[in-house]
Amino acid sequence: MPQESELKISRRFAAPRERVFDAFLDPEALRQWWGPESMACPEPKVDASVGGAYELAIYNSEGETHVVAGVYREITRSERLVFTWRWMHIPDSVEMLVTLTFTQAGDGTVLDLHQTLMPSDESARMHNQGWSSSFNKLENYLTT
Repeated sequence: MPQESELKISRRFAAPRERVFDAFLDPEALRQWWGPESMACPEPKVDASVGGAYELAIYNSEGETHVVAGVYREITRSERLVFTWRWMHIPDSVEMLVTLTFTQAGDGTVLDLHQTLMPSDESARMHNQGWSSSFNKLENYLTT
């Protein structure tokens, strides 16, 4: 069995914990920030309940579509969000697990991301780039 990889990212945002948390479940917020820079997510689909599904299609300037989908396993308001993660446009894509923890830090929020069940170190590296770029967009969204 191949060894699984994982990814951990910690990022501080200058916004209240509730606002950062809501940005991950509100379709209008996701429309404004989800996906790496240079990509857009015009029609996020979100059933923000435990057992509910989400589907986030992002498009690049060349018209390529990347679709990630999954199911919410845990939603603890403003504290923790756990969901499965699978790239639907990639044949034989594996299902990963993402855990987001939101911690109030003064007048801001520390967001800790932990993504597990990743198929390789290369996958972890690529996801690190994608999440980091997406978090740049989230930061811009939260400060406007």
